[in-house]
Amino acid sequence: MSTYAQAISSEIDNALRLVSQYIIEGYDASDIKLLISKIASATELFLKRDVFPAKSNKDNFHSFIEELKNHSISQVNVDFIHDIRLLYNNCKHDPNSVVSILQVKELLEKLKLAIVDISTRNVGRVNYPVRATNTRIFWICAWDHYVNGETEVAIFLPGEYDGYLGVPSVDHVSIHGSKWDAFKADLPNSGAVHPHDGLIPEGQLKFWFSEGDCLIPFVFEGEYSSLISCLSNYLKDVDLISGLAREDDPVKLLQAAVMAVSDAYKIDPNASRELQCVRAFTLANRQYAVLPKFNDRIERYISKVVDVIDRSPLLAKSALTGPIWVTKVSYDSNESIYRDDSIKTLIDSKNRIVLGIRKL
Repeated sequence: MSTYAQAISSEIDNALRLVSQYIIEGYDASDIKLLISKIASATELFLKRDVFPAKSNKDNFHSFIEELKNHSISQVNVDFIHDIRLLYNNCKHDPNSVVSILQVKELLEKLKLAIVDISTRNVGRVNYPVRATNTRIFWICAWDHYVNGETEVAIFLPGEYDGYLGVPSVDHVSIHGSKWDAFKADLPNSGAVHPHDGLIPEGQLKFWFSEGDCLIPFVFEGEYSSLISCLSNYLKDVDLISGLAREDDPVKLLQAAVMAVSDAYKIDPNASRELQCVRAFTLANRQYAVLPKFNDRIERYISKVVDVIDRSPLLAKSALTGPIWVTKVSYDSNESIYRDDSIKTLIDSKNRIVLGIRKL
């Protein structure tokens, strides 16, 4: 099973093979700029998700690179990664910029050396086995609330339109109204984004639009954790009527706890129960859109999820994915011994954290 460091190295190798192909067969500027964009995005994700998973996701690419200095990564290798960042920024902000393919080849080879240095220093979870991803389809719809300067982004699991209210949302996050376009531009770095045409039932769309101030829905194909992590970059603290806040809903608190706790165990599966709880609080606030003022509400769920994971095999602890939503019938039929039925949560044979809360 490959590690996170090996996975990013493999991506760089693939890019180098493509560069070699371009050198032989020819290319245009857009080919090179697309390759640079993909590698820079992959490197940024590697630093945020695998090297420094406990660092605030809102910090920029530059600050994550600079953080490497505090972990004995050489200045030369830090500069190599900065070179990729600067080239990417130049391509993004200057459409007329000219990039030498030989320069790109050299930068990619140097980037590999930097990854080796990070792996050798064993920073973060770079040498842990890559966990399996749980990619799925989500419907995304949003409504502007001008009074609060807020956009409420709702997340739905696909389902049949029932002719009345349609499928219930599984989560919602309030972001700054002015950041909707920035969020949409950022989201493709976390998964695939598709227009709603032919993918969301017409009746469901009409119902959403009938609610007023509805922005154009779309489809996201990726991991739930990546989606929420992206949204958390634009989180807005809004004072809502009791019962309307995300943190007023036990299910949404449980889902956030599952993501935060499983990430805490990926950082160090051998850490004490107390440290896992502390890390989970930090991750819930930084990555999974839980406002710190509501930490007292998520505490119970973090504690219970830690108890479930702590009883599981060591190899499973660093490879957990989820949440996965299943119906009560499916949940009850699962014979896993790693579970807490009071919160309808278990770990299945595929190292997935399963929640028996799906309504449809």
